[in-house]
Formats: sequence, C-alpha cells, structure tokens
Amino acid sequence: MYEYAVDGDRVWSYFAGKWRLSLEAPVREGYTWSDGFRSYSWVSVGTIRNAAGTFEDCWEARVDAWFDSYTVFCRGVGPVKWHYEDGFGNGYEAVLLSKNF
Repeated sequence: MYEYAVDGDRVWSYFAGKWRLSLEAPVREGYTWSDGFRSYSWVSVGTIRNAAGTFEDCWEARVDAWFDSYTVFCRGVGPVKWHYEDGFGNGYEAVLLSKNF
C-alpha cells in the first residue's frame, strides 16, 4: 500500500517504512531528481488529448533508464497516462478515461 503527501509540486510516497520523494519541483524541462532508487527527468509534452478530455501544460516524469517508463501529469488534473516498463520486457500502459472533479 502506498500513502502520498503533496507539498506544492512535490509529491512524497510512503513505501517500505519510509517517505520517498516521488515528484520533485521545479517542474521544468530537463530538471532531474532521484527517489533513492531511480532517477527521473521532467519533459514537457504540451497538450494531451484522450477519452477524458483535452489537458494543457502536461509533463512527463520520465525514468532515466535504457527502457521506456514514464507518467504524464497535467496541471490541475494530475496523472493522465502511465507507461511502465521494468527493463525485462514486462509492463503496462494506462490512460485516464474520465475526470470526475
């Protein structure tokens, strides 16, 4: 089970008995950070359109690795797309289908 705490653009997750930095500020192109396990970078992706709507000011939190893994966050919405790979050929892709807020 994960627990989250939000402080502006920073998001912390509680996992395995400790708080870990999941998302770091400032949200700007090329900014990098680490959660203590993996390193990530912010990549601007502009406007996203999917079944839930059209969202502007969207950003990928991209894992800095040889495999392709990222989550897309849009301001005022939160996560709208997840693309996960583990480097061993396993993974998933999920998208936000509805916004109820």
